[in-house]
Amino acid sequence: MTAISAVRLLLQTFASISNSTVIAILSERGELLEASAGFLQLLPEDRRSAAHLDVSRYFIQPGYARILRDLGSSEQIVSGLFTIGDRSGVTQTVTGAVCRAHDEIFFLAEQDVEDLTNISKAFLKQVMDLSDAQRNVIADLRKMKRAEAVSHLEALTDPLTGLGNRRRLEDGLLVEIARARRQGGQLGIVMADLDHFKRVNDQYGHGVGDVVLKSFAELISNSIRPFDLATRFGGEEFVVLMPGASLEDAESCAERIRVSIENHDFAEIDLPVTSSFGVTSLQETDTPDTLLFRVDAALYEAKETGRNRVVCSS
Repeated sequence: MTAISAVRLLLQTFASISNSTVIAILSERGELLEASAGFLQLLPEDRRSAAHLDVSRYFIQPGYARILRDLGSSEQIVSGLFTIGDRSGVTQTVTGAVCRAHDEIFFLAEQDVEDLTNISKAFLKQVMDLSDAQRNVIADLRKMKRAEAVSHLEALTDPLTGLGNRRRLEDGLLVEIARARRQGGQLGIVMADLDHFKRVNDQYGHGVGDVVLKSFAELISNSIRPFDLATRFGGEEFVVLMPGASLEDAESCAERIRVSIENHDFAEIDLPVTSSFGVTSLQETDTPDTLLFRVDAALYEAKETGRNRVVCSS
């Protein structure tokens, strides 16, 4: 997983469950592209919902221009303390890091509920004097937060293949459709299904069938981009969301996966293994349901017209 996809996964995972985790993706000019709730809380209250918000002015120490200068044009990482907020109002200091990927700036940090810039000496003394019991409570709370994050991620993962599950797909559809409409972008979607998979289970058993499914999932993962979302829709059906991809891009991806399946040596079985694909892309009036309906119809057509093929629906 690349740094870009890792940050986006963190953002999707923590955005709704942790206000202390600060994650933001900014443009080179400082325009806020995506952010967790933790980052938004660092901004003035009346600016948290503004569209195309320029947040460069809220990086106080170091300033945003200084951060860009330190990052340079390569994949450097700037880490340390960052003071963020309104110069004439409330500010907070967080511990974090900034990195660059092409023309996007990624900011990750962790904030505590204490305002580190305005903390008093008396409170510092209290922290220093915490009893072991109090420290254990704080440690337990942090463990619980981490466990909650892990549990949330597991709830979105198919245990057999390690891909996202159907719930992860449904969440991803809502996010990616909204992003495509907000940014005027495209969204491709691919639905894949193993041909005659019942024969594998009937002849070799479900254990071997599971091995074939895991190999299928791995071949899909190896054929898509780092920021595409591969999910197991159910049974032997898989769905790939491709942000920014046109219908032609999604068709090329499906064909790449189809060929890799056809040429793969499934050592556990003597049966040939092929797959069929439906492909479509986001239209102006689409909802998640209509998008899934259309790609499923394309897959059905691929099955009905001979299998081991890609069918597109515009």
